[in-house]
Amino acid sequence: MKSKILLLFTILSVLSVSGNINHIKLDKIPDFEKYVDRFSFLIVNQEYYNHWQPEWKFEVSKESVVDELEACFKIFEALPPNNTEVCLLLGDIAHYLYNLDEHTYHQHAVDYYTLAAEVAPDDYRTFWFMANHFALSGELAYSIELYQKSQQQLPENEPAAFWEDYSFATALANMPSNCLYAMDRSKAISGKRGYFETELGESVSGRILPVSRDSSYRFDDLWTVAGEDTLSFISRPLGMKVMIDTSWQIQLYDFSDKKSAVMFSPPSITSATGSEITYTIALIARVAERDVNLKEYVESFISEYPDRNEYDLTNKYPGILSWEMRKKDMYAELGGAHLHMAGIKRTRPEYPGLLLEEPTTMPLSTEIAYFRASSSLDRFHGDIFYVFILDACEDIYPEALKVFRDLLENQIVLE
Repeated sequence: MKSKILLLFTILSVLSVSGNINHIKLDKIPDFEKYVDRFSFLIVNQEYYNHWQPEWKFEVSKESVVDELEACFKIFEALPPNNTEVCLLLGDIAHYLYNLDEHTYHQHAVDYYTLAAEVAPDDYRTFWFMANHFALSGELAYSIELYQKSQQQLPENEPAAFWEDYSFATALANMPSNCLYAMDRSKAISGKRGYFETELGESVSGRILPVSRDSSYRFDDLWTVAGEDTLSFISRPLGMKVMIDTSWQIQLYDFSDKKSAVMFSPPSITSATGSEITYTIALIARVAERDVNLKEYVESFISEYPDRNEYDLTNKYPGILSWEMRKKDMYAELGGAHLHMAGIKRTRPEYPGLLLEEPTTMPLSTEIAYFRASSSLDRFHGDIFYVFILDACEDIYPEALKVFRDLLENQIVLE
């Protein structure tokens, strides 16, 4: 089980987070009138246990609160297990006990939230409540995955409290764009700034640092990388994410003169004659000038290839421009050069980074661990042109084209 994690931001050490129990339909619990006193205790005393606290500073003893929660757990555990509200309530009580350092209840919470999802697979609350549980126990990657599943099931009258919890989790996971989006959703629904935005909104937005298209930046300021077998290279300034496995080689370039580049070297391909032949895929990303359109920019690359034709490469990107090109005197011993070029334009989105961000994984520890969220550069303003170039030869062309198309369709995210 992962240890509790206290993440320090710039102005707050302990947050008051929402009570999921407020979104349980208590009147749907069998004989709910019998349990009014229990419900009242659970709702009124949330400040004691709705999040883990490194020090107990209340007049009431921690042991007495644990005893009362365990009594509630035993009472509701005796009710029929096929009731969604009962399962959610038991999950919450177990979650509260886990927050009070009763570690055996971590799995009880997971079990009852999972059972609730089995009873009501379309109920957004099941993933929401479980996501909150994992966020507060430091398992951030899985928490974000569950929150995103819950988003797919949100009703039209989506609760602001969901977005409050999501803003908290994404702040912990170092996903500032998702956090800003969640704070805005909460405000749009409730008509006012939420607690999280009031306390930490400026701190979160301050983690995204401004950039200038007229400046130069080192490649290691532009990119972050995460993962083990599959690596995610993320560049918020360039508005893109690339996911490749470790068999690929990648070379990243600095940003200057409003552009940067990436060079990919996938594994070699065995030709029909048994030769191992290498090929490359290049990417050029340029912050567009206002008086230059995508077609003009891409055509500046292909003018030296008279043997070319437009090519329907993929329909993933609206407005994509794509050409197939041949040059027989290039790589002549390998059947000649057979190349492809694709041009794509992206306009700066409302929430740059929203589709790129991945949760930061926290290390396991038996002690309290203190972390400070990192800053990152913002996306460049304006349109960005992306030019992808497959540089291959005729002897391995079909296989190389397949890799090129798969990269564009499944391994690249552009904002």
